[in-house]
Parts: sequence; structure tokens; C-alpha cells
Amino acid sequence: MDKTSLFSESFSLLDSIPIGVCVIDKDHDIVFWNRCLEAWTKKTRKEVAGRSLGDVYPHFNKEDFKGRINTVLAEGAPLEFSSQVHGLLFPSALPNGKSRIFQTTVSRVSIPGEPGFFALFAVEDFTQATGRIMDFRKIQEKAEHEIEHRKSMEAELRAANEKIVQQQKGVIEEERLKVLLQMAGATAHELNQPLMILLGNIELLEMDQNDPEKMAVHISKIEQAGKRMADIVRKIQEVKRVAKKPYSGGDEIIDFDSPSQKP
Repeated sequence: MDKTSLFSESFSLLDSIPIGVCVIDKDHDIVFWNRCLEAWTKKTRKEVAGRSLGDVYPHFNKEDFKGRINTVLAEGAPLEFSSQVHGLLFPSALPNGKSRIFQTTVSRVSIPGEPGFFALFAVEDFTQATGRIMDFRKIQEKAEHEIEHRKSMEAELRAANEKIVQQQKGVIEEERLKVLLQMAGATAHELNQPLMILLGNIELLEMDQNDPEKMAVHISKIEQAGKRMADIVRKIQEVKRVAKKPYSGGDEIIDFDSPSQKP
């Protein structure tokens, strides 16, 4: 039995696992190549057996790879390679033409009856897992974008609400000022006539102070004007709702005598 056949029997159990396996000796010659790796790389066991790994895949001849593999053979500490970091160590194409994403672990193993150590490459297909991670990242990015968009919309909505509130306050203040001016106009309008009567009769009272009959008339009119003014003040105090009436110049004033002002 040749050495290649011997190694194939020693590692035969590795033909049934869903992981690609390649075993090389201290000279980096391939001594085992399992069926999974055959299917992935489209390279048969007979095609690669006994050949240098660097002959099959030239990138393994680079000092960086050779040195790290020799370290595993010498010291025994396992080593990991990622397709995304270290490139395609064992190139394999999917049906859609894209490359498989592999995670490769290199470990030191021994074979009973065989001197020295061997390096075993365990090649795992992370394509689907990586795809799911990428899909998750896309979903996460989309969710984060949506959250940021909502935050932006909420900020704009708050700003719009604040603007509306300020505008409402402005409208309320404007309306209050308008009502105040209408109240002042109505007060001046209502008080003007009795006030003129009152002042006029006070002047007449001084002129006719020697005529008791005329003085009595003036005093009566002064009293009536005072009562009228007091009545207007009472109406102002009792205003509950704003009722308006036209005034000169196209303006409006408060109508103190409107039925809607009655409590």
C-alpha cells in the first residue's frame, strides 16, 4: 500500500463530514483531500495527492503562509484564516458564480506509526452565515435609518407645533388687544354723552347760582348724568361675552346693551 492510500485510510472518517479537509506533511505535500473539498474545489483527490500545496495553489508558496504553517507544525498552536481577510485559500465557486466564503483552521495532528507531525486544514463554508449576517446588517442599517428619519420627523413636528403654539399665542394676544381697544372705544362712546351733560350742567350751575329754580334743574341733570355713568360702569363690570356693534370709520366696539351680555 502506498503512502497516499495509507493516509486515505487513516483519515477516511473525514470523508463523511460537511467540512473540507486537507492534510499536508512537513514538506507541505498533500497527503489527504476529502470528498467535500473535492466537491467545492472541483479538484479530485487523485489530482492533488502527493503534490505540494503551493503547486496546487501558488499563494501557499508565499513566505507569510509558509511561515505560519511551519509554526503550527513546530509549536502546535492552531491557526485561522478567513476568506474575507486572507483571500480565497481554496477557491470555490457557487452555482451563481460568486465565491464561497470559507473559514479555515489549521491544526497540528499526528498519525500513529508515522514520524513527525502533519497540518490539517479544516475548511468550513460560512457563505450562508455571512449572507445572513449581511442581511441582518442591512436590516439593522435600514432600521437605524428609519429611527433617524423618525427622530428627524419628530423634531420637525415639535418645531412645527411650537411655531403653531407661538402663532396661536400671537393671535390670542392680538385678539385680546383688539377686544381691549373695542372695550375702550365702547367705554369712551358710552360715557362721552353723560359726561358732557354733567360738565355742561356744572358750568351752568355756576352761572345760575343766584337762580334757585335753574340750579335745581341743573342739579337734577347732573344727578341723571351721574346715574347714567354709574349704570355704564356696572354694565362694563357685568360683561361676560363679547358682543359687538358697528362704530364710525368701519370699526367695531363692544355693545354693552346687547342681550347676549346679560348674565
